[in-house]
Amino acid sequence: GLNDIRQVLFLLNVGLLIASILLALYVSRSLSLPVERLIRYTQDVDDLSQLKEAPHSSHVWELDYLGTVIERMLRRLEENSAELRRAWQDAQLANQLKNEFLANTSHELRTPLNGIIGSIHLVRDGLCDSKEEELDFLTQADKAAMHLLSVIEDILNIAKIEAGTLDVNIHPVDLRHL
Repeated sequence: GLNDIRQVLFLLNVGLLIASILLALYVSRSLSLPVERLIRYTQDVDDLSQLKEAPHSSHVWELDYLGTVIERMLRRLEENSAELRRAWQDAQLANQLKNEFLANTSHELRTPLNGIIGSIHLVRDGLCDSKEEELDFLTQADKAAMHLLSVIEDILNIAKIEAGTLDVNIHPVDLRHL
């Protein structure tokens, strides 16, 4: 009798072991398949603007919630990406405008400076035929210097406007003279 009981207990243990293994395989498969679908979902996202809905499993609500969170995160990532693209385009435009401003400013500064230098060299090197011609060149140099000073003041005023420190003096102006 004891041998029969031992055989029955052994068969029951083997049966429970097999049932446990089968149950573990079933549970792991039912958990791994939704996880694998979520992994494929995140790996298949190439273009965030054409984002599909995250896959849902009806058995495990935690994995459904994880899919929803991943989908929301990807949508926010798309919004941030679009905002970053707009900021990049704005930065490129600002850089282009800066380059144009520098080119124009360089031209505006060089033109009167070349006039000043040329007039002074002519007078200094004694290439003028008369005192009147010397005065004429010095007058041209003076006008160019005043124009150069005006350009530099305009640049400084632009910098003050950018910094918010420009003082404005309001007074009546005759529009006909403008």
